[in-house]
Amino acid sequence: ADNTLSVRYGINGISPAHIVARAIATIGVSAALFRDPLGLVNFDENFRLDLVAPRVGRRHLIYCLTRYQASHFSIKRNEAAALLGQLQTHLKLFSIVPFISDFIFPQAEEIIRVLKSLSSRHDVLAILVETDFTFDLPDSKDGWIGCFDVESKQVWSHSRKELLATPQKVRNYQHLIEERLKSEGIDVLRAGKELSDFQKNLVEFFIRRRIAPKK
Repeated sequence: ADNTLSVRYGINGISPAHIVARAIATIGVSAALFRDPLGLVNFDENFRLDLVAPRVGRRHLIYCLTRYQASHFSIKRNEAAALLGQLQTHLKLFSIVPFISDFIFPQAEEIIRVLKSLSSRHDVLAILVETDFTFDLPDSKDGWIGCFDVESKQVWSHSRKELLATPQKVRNYQHLIEERLKSEGIDVLRAGKELSDFQKNLVEFFIRRRIAPKK
């Protein structure tokens, strides 16, 4: 689960972190109903990790959601590739591995390679969190707007025109990420801010996977 600083920022009372938590909760309820173990691996912008060992039950699901809200990153890493070793250690048995993220970080290509490697032993899917809405900012009369990146700590200026074009740039980028994941044989489910759409898409997604012919 993506627990980077950027998912904590939102607009109109909702952030990408809400969507990530919703995905964890939805998958977790399904696991609890079928008495399947549920584990969680959170990662931050520096790819430090917080691991919750798999367990069964709704109380454990609540604990996972609480842990997502307040992670304790005890495993320190500074590169995306380090995820592979930790996940392989964490996943001792064949597992369904939903990777929940907006993929808006410089190491996206490394993460895709990690997921491709994991897919040789596990059932890997990507839940792509749509974040274009967080860039849908009010129009400004100013010609230049100062911007601050909470993850890289960089500061720069955008023209008014550039800033207003950002939501479409994000949509284009996430479309390319989706195509890149699919090219590696990884299923992709999009998760947006609308709850009803997410639930409908999730059910349809798993029905399609269930009836799809085996490769």
